[in-house]
Amino acid sequence: MVTMKRVCYFIFLVLLTSVIYVEELLGVSNHYLAQHEMRFIVFDLIMWGLLLALLLVIYRRLSKANGPEVAVPVIKKVGIILLMLAASYLLNWFDQQWNPLALPQNQVVIDQRMQAAPYLTTIGNGLIAPTIEELLFRGLFFNFFFLKKTRFNGFLKIIVSGLIFGSMHELAINYNWLIYCAMGWILGATYYWTKDLKCSMILHALINLF
Repeated sequence: MVTMKRVCYFIFLVLLTSVIYVEELLGVSNHYLAQHEMRFIVFDLIMWGLLLALLLVIYRRLSKANGPEVAVPVIKKVGIILLMLAASYLLNWFDQQWNPLALPQNQVVIDQRMQAAPYLTTIGNGLIAPTIEELLFRGLFFNFFFLKKTRFNGFLKIIVSGLIFGSMHELAINYNWLIYCAMGWILGATYYWTKDLKCSMILHALINLF
C-alpha cells in the first residue's frame, strides 16, 4: 500500500512538472516562439522557480527522513563527473556511428526550437531541464523507492530510474529509447556515487549544452 501511494505520488509529480514543457504541450509554433521569445522566457523561469521550490522541499524532507549519506570528497565528485561526461560522449559517438533510426522526435523539436528561439531553448536545456529532471528522476525517485541501503537496491535505483527517464523522452521501445535510458543510467550512477544532486545536475547541463 505504501509503495502504491508512492508510485501514485511520483506519477503526480511527473505530470505536474510537465508544465515546464508548456510550449510543446500547447503546440506553440516556432514562428510564434520567435516573435514572443522574451515572454516565454519570463513565463518558463517563473514556472521553473515554483516547481524548483516545491521539489526541493519534498526532496529535503525525504532525504532527512531517509537518513544522512556518507560524505564524498569534492575531488572524487569532480572525478566522477568527468568520468561520466566521458561516458556520455562515448555513448553519443556510438549513437552517431551506428544508430539505424532517424533523430528522435524529442531532439528534432529541440533543434527546431534552437533555430527559432535560441535563448529560450538554451535556458531550457541548460537550466530548467537539468534541475527539474534531476530532482524528479534522481533526487525524488532515489528517495521514494528501494530505500534499503544495499548495493542491489542501488543498482535497481539506477536501472529503473533510467528506464523511466528514457520512456519520458522516447515512447517507442527502440534504439533511440535505449540511448535515452543509457543516458539516464549515466546520470543515475553519478548521483548514486557522489550522493550529491548538484553533480548530476551539472553533468546533465553539460550533456545538454555541449
